[in-house]
Amino acid sequence: MPTDVLLQHFAAQTKIGPSDRLPELIRSHSAGLALQVLPVPPRQIPFQAGYIYYDIRREGALWEHIARYGGMAMHTAGEFPGLETELWGVRDK
Repeated sequence: MPTDVLLQHFAAQTKIGPSDRLPELIRSHSAGLALQVLPVPPRQIPFQAGYIYYDIRREGALWEHIARYGGMAMHTAGEFPGLETELWGVRDK
């Protein structure tokens, strides 16, 4: 899939939130945690050519729920043939 298509559509069609609340977020068409495109990955993550890196915005009630209880889930709607995703955790300083 072309990178420009992913950049335009992936974040808008992906919902991230607490695993116990994700089905409700999907049914109600509510926003999940926001994704922000990163120009380069954090130094702790190995660079892969052709990959797109996102930052999950760690703010708001949904993030507070994840931080308190644990468990995060992701749902991507639409057609993204051959899409592969990886989730990396990077500790804050």
